[in-house]
Amino acid sequence: MKIHNFNILTELFEGTETILYRAQKDDNSEPVILKLARSQSSFYRLVNEYEILSEISINEVPKILGFHQDKDNPFLVLSDLGGYPLSNFVDKVKNFPLKKILKIFINIVLVLDKVHKNKIIHKDIKPSNILYKEEDDSISIVDFGISTIYDIKLNDYKSIKHLEGTIQYISPEQTGRINRTIDSRSDLYSLGITFYLLLSGKLPFLSEDPIDLIYSHISRKPPKLENIHPLLGDIVLKLLSKNPENRYQSTYGLLNDLRKLETGNNEFDLATKDFLTKVRFSDKIFGRFKEIELLNFLMERSIREPDSTTFLFITGEAGSGKSSLIDELKRKTNIEKGFFLKGKHDQIQKNIPYSSFSQILKKYLELIYSENKLIQNDVKNNLKRILGDNTGLFKSIVPELQDFLEEFSSPSPLEGGEAYNRFNVYFINLLKEIVSHVNPFVIALDDLQWADSATINLVKKIIQEKNIPGLFFVIGFRDNEKQVTPYFNDFR
Repeated sequence: MKIHNFNILTELFEGTETILYRAQKDDNSEPVILKLARSQSSFYRLVNEYEILSEISINEVPKILGFHQDKDNPFLVLSDLGGYPLSNFVDKVKNFPLKKILKIFINIVLVLDKVHKNKIIHKDIKPSNILYKEEDDSISIVDFGISTIYDIKLNDYKSIKHLEGTIQYISPEQTGRINRTIDSRSDLYSLGITFYLLLSGKLPFLSEDPIDLIYSHISRKPPKLENIHPLLGDIVLKLLSKNPENRYQSTYGLLNDLRKLETGNNEFDLATKDFLTKVRFSDKIFGRFKEIELLNFLMERSIREPDSTTFLFITGEAGSGKSSLIDELKRKTNIEKGFFLKGKHDQIQKNIPYSSFSQILKKYLELIYSENKLIQNDVKNNLKRILGDNTGLFKSIVPELQDFLEEFSSPSPLEGGEAYNRFNVYFINLLKEIVSHVNPFVIALDDLQWADSATINLVKKIIQEKNIPGLFFVIGFRDNEKQVTPYFNDFR
């Protein structure tokens, strides 16, 4: 099998979202890892992973070697760290001597510690994302597709089908069912599930029903581990505490206890060297008092005057805190039980028409899927009424809309000015409809300096429309960025 100029050596992993291959170029150079996207959503995960891994350098984490944006078969090229998914060794690890198990666990925590020190929350720690070399027990961590940097946001409530992460390993706060921020301790919960599986050969919570699994993560105590060192069992159960404050607060505290066990210390209190690291980000932004006051004022006005329209522009240099202010607005929107939809541009996808609006509509559908059937049907009927025979205009932008509406008019390719103008008209009509049912309703576009021409034109149309009752429209961009798209200059 061959992909472009890469010869496939072996398949490492196949999931619903991605496939991992070990491959080699025709010139017989060093093996690499190819990570292929299997859907549009997994393509966005590749983009996220590309951005995350481009910012860090950890020996036990893959390095980015390339990003092939083939239309039908996009894939990342990653450095090959060797080893195989730890999920392949579950039946073997549980029978290893305690000293070898502790060595593996310590090596996993050491790598996760480096990840957290780079201010990254992985959000999908599980055996298949941990590569293991049996010859020396070395470890590497892979799959940063849903990882975040400086995630200060409240986690959204999402329908089961749109949850990020793997439901068997997901922390209570990552389910979005409890009003908690996600921080590094979420990874420690997932690590606890991983340790539990490796020690017992089975997961602590077993169910075919995803809702029941989520309930278990939030409310049920895991069965006590049997036939293992009691202190190691206590360490794992501490990792699995429902309340993040009752877990290990850091990889440092966890490492300290595992190393005590490794040296033969069989009597000690847990977490005596534990402390909360900087990877748990505050929900407050410091040093931006005027900006926060303005956000509070605009949010209160939007709620007090639901027929008003609010436009907010957040500009500044890279790293000046624009995205943090947008995330602060999201936090406030969540507290008020409103809708917050964010689309983000990047340099990789700057030629994709309406890329940020595509993200926004997909997130809107995710929120509607989490509502009851009565509300879903009401929204469905309203969208059909608004769009009429023009649903085909949205097919290439939001293919998920077809599944939701359960019907689509014949696709109308978005080519030429007339098609784009029609799309803009019907998008604004759709926007007026969906905004009218929820207050506050915030739509945020970030990094507009990398937007495509279609997006810029639609943004202009929305601003010119002025009267979209209930809309809180936020635009963030770098006002000194040199590598902007030519269309952005028209916007400025």
